[in-house]
Formats: sequence, structure tokens, C-alpha cells
Amino acid sequence: MSKHLGVSILLALVVMLTACAPAAAPMRTPTQLPPTPTRPIEIPATPIPVDVSAPTIEGNRLLLARQLRVDPATIQVIAVEKVEWSDSCLGLGQANESCAAVVTPGYKITFSVAGQEYVIHTDEGGYQVRVASAPAPEIGETIITWSGPLDMQACAEAIIGAEGVSFGLCGSEAKLGGKFASEARQDVLKQMAAKYASFEGSNEFGSIRFTGQGSTAPTADEQLSITRWAQMATMEAGGGEGLAGMEYRGPAEIESDDTSKCAVMRLGTPIEAMLGACDDMVTNKDMGKAIYLEWERLRDRFAPFVYETATEMITFDGMGLESSEAWQRAILAWARVRHAELASGKVSAAANTAVSWNLGQDYSQKNVCLHLTVLEYGYAQAEEIACEGGEVLKSAGDWLTSEELAQLDEWLYQRAPLSIDKNTIAGQGTQEMSEADQAALNDWVRTVHARIWNAAALANLPPTALANCPAERDGAKQVVDARHGFCLLIPAAYTLFNPNTNEIVIAKDSLLNVTEPRLSIAVTSAGARTAEQVAADIVATMPGFDSKPSTSDIAGQKAVVLDNVPGQDLMRRVLFVHDGRLYDLTFSPADHEQMAAFYQSIVDNFKLLETAQ
Repeated sequence: MSKHLGVSILLALVVMLTACAPAAAPMRTPTQLPPTPTRPIEIPATPIPVDVSAPTIEGNRLLLARQLRVDPATIQVIAVEKVEWSDSCLGLGQANESCAAVVTPGYKITFSVAGQEYVIHTDEGGYQVRVASAPAPEIGETIITWSGPLDMQACAEAIIGAEGVSFGLCGSEAKLGGKFASEARQDVLKQMAAKYASFEGSNEFGSIRFTGQGSTAPTADEQLSITRWAQMATMEAGGGEGLAGMEYRGPAEIESDDTSKCAVMRLGTPIEAMLGACDDMVTNKDMGKAIYLEWERLRDRFAPFVYETATEMITFDGMGLESSEAWQRAILAWARVRHAELASGKVSAAANTAVSWNLGQDYSQKNVCLHLTVLEYGYAQAEEIACEGGEVLKSAGDWLTSEELAQLDEWLYQRAPLSIDKNTIAGQGTQEMSEADQAALNDWVRTVHARIWNAAALANLPPTALANCPAERDGAKQVVDARHGFCLLIPAAYTLFNPNTNEIVIAKDSLLNVTEPRLSIAVTSAGARTAEQVAADIVATMPGFDSKPSTSDIAGQKAVVLDNVPGQDLMRRVLFVHDGRLYDLTFSPADHEQMAAFYQSIVDNFKLLETAQ
């Protein structure tokens, strides 16, 4: 965890869980039962009236409200007794602790929340807090049992369930039930439970027993990340607030190598960022909704890490599990840019553009070309622009997938800059982009653009749009092309490719596999033409070939079928028009022994999507 972030929250939890220094003891695994307390709870003989609005009482009331995620006004103080505890552990020492036999003035406070009582012991100043009794926490099905250190001395344990966290001192029978600090924590827990198989282990972040429903056995690094995640979730439940945050340190001016002027930016849960010089006071600055939403997305997705270069350093305390060196570099780039923008008050997307690439014309529309902009930190904008003038007509954005970013990272940091016909990639390496690299980059751009645009188109469809799409089954998987308005089933061993702006290809394993049955689907503007007119034009270009048109039905549309169409192999083309679009399905090689079954499976499971009215 960053030593600069979440200090007040961590101290609140440590204060609550550590009234005195426990004796050094070996780490217990989750399979061991907590030791039975050896000291009875100290009950004062004579209650002394106390002002319930005193800072100690009020501070603990507010902390309990944060832990339970309830309105503080719903928590009532029903009893406060001034007590002289007989030891430094407030009468609640555990078997693994050494409590100093020193009289400790303090309080016994009883709170009522929704008719249930919570009893805590504190010292006089409220710096030491222990839970004497509390209702049994309701946290749902247990997924993680964790025990481990919260600082250099404290030993805590927690049971993390689907709905929350039960936590307390190691060996304590009294446990508090806290809610997750954010929905992101709960979502990540569900993802972990679904992905990973059960395991037990111990590492520097504690001991863990994980109960999963998945089939993936976590690696040692993944077990370490999950254990650290459990430790952080316990801290957050105890403090009642999220600990996620980030600190960036680097040159005061972007892209400068001058480390004599160091600037710092810190981000946390509030929408304000803290900016200033590394060795001076920082000031708060509203980061704005757009930057905060980006930060929230990064915070919820990625695991904690520390990444350092010759001139910069980032400490990132995230709530997720995903991690890679490529993403660490990308998040560092994001922090660098955001610091520059917040410090200067100016925004410049061009300053951090990694890829600017034209994909050519979208022939399903008039005067519309496609373009992709990818920023250095892994965010991409798929755009429709005017072919003449370059004005952006529509755009959709999304973060790259980890696989997409890994490829971009290699090009950015190992290859030299490239500029061809207004297409650019801002490489920072020395190795020239080969022809193979350029071809791979072109394919990568098309795939990323198609993925983002398809997701945006899918989000804009009515809720019932996919109702008629065929469900996946053994040996077949679903493909949805929302941008072009169709869905279908393809063999499970096949892959979808985007070789051209208006075309997808469904081939087995690779585009280079031209021996197995394959399908190309092109969608263009039909204009005023019918499918019959288009078919007649095709036949006219094939003198000497016997390709008698026939008719068929596909997705409820009357289609024209052309057989024995020449090409690299003989092909079958299926043409139909819907909503002003020409759908051209090309099957090849038409004479393959498995083509009949492949063809029939495709046309039987090809459906058109319902569009928004």
C-alpha cells in the first residue's frame, strides 16, 4: 500500500483492532481455530454519567455508521459508562497478546442500530477501541477466510462473504460485519469466485482459505494478489472507507528529464486531486467528472503496483486483480498526462496520441470513412469521419483489452516512429517497423475499431434486439455484428476476422486457411438496387461461366443465390437487401465436401437484428 495514501483510514482500523501490542506469534492458517480468550470482559461496578456528544463517543458512532453503511442519525447511544480498565487491552485481551497490567481510564459504550446492540470498549481519548459484543454479521456465503497483519504489530482475521466482511482481532469472539467499500470490491470477489478453484496458502500478506467455483488453479502470483486483496478489503471494512488511491511523482513539466523540479499528484476516493511540489504542501483541485470516471475505471480494474523509471514513479493502490507491466506503463502515462492537464488547466489529446490510423471508406454509407485514435495510456476512439474534410461525424470510445494493449506496448516501446499517408504510430524505440509489423498494425487497428464500434452499436439497440439470435450450443458459438445488424452461429473452431472496412471473414484458425470452408460477409449500401439487379450485374462480368441464379430464404428475406462464381476457388454468393443495405455472403470453396453442411448451418442460423425505431 502507498505510504502516502489512506493513512487516516488505516489508522482508524488499526486503532480499533489494536488496543495494545500483541506478543509475536506464528501466523495461523485459516484452518486453525482462533484461540479462546483467557481474560473475562471487565465490567465496571459504578456507571458515571457521560456527555454522549463527547468526541470519543461521537467519533465511534460515526465510525460504526461508516462500517455498517448506515445513516449516522439511525445509530443511538443507549449507554455510556466511564471505566478504569485493569489493563492496556481494555479488559478484552486475547490469548496471543501480552497486555500491560496498567490501569487504563476509558469508556464502555453501547450503541443501538435497528434494534441491535453493539458494545465497545475505548480508552479515554478514543485512540484504543475494542469490540466487546456485536450481532452476528450477515455477510452471505463465505468465499474467503483470511488472517494476517494490518501493521507491524496487529493480527486481524476476517471472513469475506458475498455480501460483506466480518472482521476483528485474531482470536476475538466478537466480530463486526462491515459492508464492502465499493461495488467494485463485490464485483471482483464474484469474478474471483467464478474463475478460480479453491486453494489455501500463506504469504507476506497473510493466510487465506479461498472457496471458488471456477476451474482455474491460481498461480503463486495470483494467490499473492488475492491475499493482498483480502487484506485490503478487511482494512476498508474496518475503516468504513475505500483505501484505493494513486500517487504520481515526476518532473514538473511533461516530457522533461529535469528531476530537480519534482511534482506530485495524489488521487483517492473524493473527486478532488491533490497537486503540488514533492517537497512542499499540496493543494486540492477538482479533477472534473471525465477524469474522475477514468480514474474510477482504472481503480476498480487493476491490482496495486509500484512502477518506477529514471524520472518518474507511480504507486497505485487499486481494487481489482488485473496486472501486467504493459498496463503499469499505460497507467503511468495516464497519470503523467492527467497531472499535466490538471496543473496547467489545459487539455491536449494530441500530446499523448499513440496511434492515428485511417481505415478507408465505409461503403455502407455515403462519404463516410473510418478512423481510429489510440492514446498512449490505452484508451481508443473509433470514429466515423467525413471522407472529404475529415470532420468527425460519430465516435465511440473504450479501453483496450489486455491482449490489445500488450501488442500496442510492444510497438510503442520497441519500434521507431512511423508515418505513412497520414497514418502514424508514435513509437519510442529504435527498431524500424517492418512490412510484417505494418500489416499486423493495420489488422490490429481494424479489429480494435470493429470491436469498439460493435459494442457501441449493441448498446444502442432496443432491449429485445437479440431476442431472435440463436443460442450457443455444443460445437457452435454466437457472433453478433450490431454495426451491420445481424447475428449468427459459427462452428466453435472458427474465428471472426476483420480484413476490410465492410467485411468480416469467418475462417478456421486463420485467414490463410483457404482449404477449409469459409464465409465472407460484406455489407454495403444498396442504393436503389435490388438483389436481383446486383446478381445480374455479377453474372454479366462472368462470360463463359454457367452461374444460373436461384432463390432462397435467409433471415426472412428473399435472397438470390449464385453458384460456381469464379475466384481463387469456385464460390457461392448469397445476396439480399434489407433496410437499404446489400448483404453479400460468399461461401468458398463451393465444391468442398463439407461445404453443404457448413452452408446450411450458416443460413439456418443467420438472423437480422431488430433496430431502434
